[in-house]
Amino acid sequence: MRFEHPKLKSYHPVLFGPGPDLRGPYKARLMDWCRSAIALAKRRGDKKLAKGKRAATVTLTVEQLLAKLNASGNRCALTGLEFWTDDGGSYGPTCPSIDRINPKGDYTDPNTRITLLGVNSLRGEGSDEDMYRIAEALIQHRDRPPSGAGRPPS
Repeated sequence: MRFEHPKLKSYHPVLFGPGPDLRGPYKARLMDWCRSAIALAKRRGDKKLAKGKRAATVTLTVEQLLAKLNASGNRCALTGLEFWTDDGGSYGPTCPSIDRINPKGDYTDPNTRITLLGVNSLRGEGSDEDMYRIAEALIQHRDRPPSGAGRPPS
């Protein structure tokens, strides 16, 4: 009998639990995500180099990414939330993303962690402190009505 998860199609591959009938597909999907994430980082670098800009060197391996996922229990290194896909599809804010701890540094094992794409996007090229300051402000203003014309409330 084959195990069918009710939300299997909507979950990101790293969430497919290693149940008795999913161990093979789970590992294969993890490997696919790791390969894709590394390839994407390399493609971004190639595009920057083609424009004459500095590009981050990618020395991160699939095995290193898998070790990071295992160490975190397949959760975001900063929030502890599980990865999943939602209405955003494969580029939604809850998908995994390779985050460079030093955004100007290379994609190396010591300089990377796996976070939610939304967290990585929020942080951008800023520091963790910048990101936390913005996140705290979002929480503080969560229940306020939007202010007019994009101006902050006085």
